[in-house]
Amino acid sequence: MKTPHERLSEIVGNLEVRGAYAQIGLGTGESARTILQSTPLDKKLVIVDPYGSMGYRMMDDDKLGYPSIKVSRDNNVQIEILAGLYKLALESEKHFLFYPMEDIEFYQRFQTGIFYYDEGEQIRTNEYGFVYFNAENCIGDLIEGIRFMNERTPKDGVWIFNNINDYNTRQQELLDELMEEANMDAQWESDFLVATKTIEPSDCLKPKQEAYAEDNETLTADVSTDPSITYH
Repeated sequence: MKTPHERLSEIVGNLEVRGAYAQIGLGTGESARTILQSTPLDKKLVIVDPYGSMGYRMMDDDKLGYPSIKVSRDNNVQIEILAGLYKLALESEKHFLFYPMEDIEFYQRFQTGIFYYDEGEQIRTNEYGFVYFNAENCIGDLIEGIRFMNERTPKDGVWIFNNINDYNTRQQELLDELMEEANMDAQWESDFLVATKTIEPSDCLKPKQEAYAEDNETLTADVSTDPSITYH
């Protein structure tokens, strides 16, 4: 039987899909090391985690029935974890982009894509072919992540949800419903929920969008494409 890291490596290593790879919640960095090692050389891994001893709600309730609160790791731990990841990236010639912010802030800030620079080019991407949801936060925040990624995940893209043993029965049912709505084929495994996109998202926000206007919670482009930017 495969360990969680072996299974994670297998899934990432077998992917053939458009878009960047993403990990929401870095934690100790062990999962990120596995993903980075298995990520193709031509892919960027996007990592989001605030650290900074931030308090956040957990999936489960405390003994009194109130939402549990957990404090994220401090910035000294962040430096140690990132140092190890950068060392691995240097040795393996892989690349990752780290965003030190809460997942909700990332979703709000990068509606129209993220920038990075390579070989003298400014590149924007707004597709995520692989997403690893590692954040142990409340179900509401997780729903926001699903909504964000649903519009940006191409056909055959894969989402993996960690910490599934923290979900109660109702939360598992809700995730099943959300996966169905997002056209994701969901499989509950011993360590993960693995979901695969079955169709191209019909309302995907294209990378060429320079800006968006919010109208009844629907995002639409309102500025033309800059020809000097390369889009992936």
